Amino acid sequence: MAHHQSTYAKVSAFVRGRLRFLSGPNAPTSFTSIPKSSRITQDDLARQTNLPEAFITFLQAMDTKIETVLSLLRRGDLENDFPFTFETLEVSGSGMRFTSEAPLIPNSYAEVILFLGDYPLGLASAVGKIQPEAPPPESHQAEQIYDSPTHPWVMQFTRIREADLDAIIQFVFQEERRKKRTHHWDR
Repeated sequence: MAHHQSTYAKVSAFVRGRLRFLSGPNAPTSFTSIPKSSRITQDDLARQTNLPEAFITFLQAMDTKIETVLSLLRRGDLENDFPFTFETLEVSGSGMRFTSEAPLIPNSYAEVILFLGDYPLGLASAVGKIQPEAPPPESHQAEQIYDSPTHPWVMQFTRIREADLDAIIQFVFQEERRKKRTHHWDR
């Protein structure tokens, strides 16, 4: 995993995820994703083999179905390894704002998995430092707010693999594009 100090575009998005606490910023991670770029495309397969196009299309469809089944099976394993859930309010390549019913502690470190897509299952993971979002200055009950599952928290990513960073950045741009199209058609 690489350490990033860059600024990235962020998007307001509802993304579910899983979380597990770490003993510190350099604790070993347990999740490894396979980058989508390692998959062979239909055009590459056609160029590299003498198979008929209809058969290549069939193989690609089977590959997608197998990926879906394996993703659903893997999701069950993730629930065991990452016991807490969260939902994002905003996400970017540098971090996220989120809510969770997990017993969050300021300045703690966690490994998170973001479910960026359902079919096929798009996953990205990162390690980050958790902080409560600053309560409004007029709030005199900060401690009670931190105990609330609706209080937003912020995670600044401290370690993220390049492939996971790329997946998050691609998700942010796709969400922004989707929102712009929706806004355009709503006028």
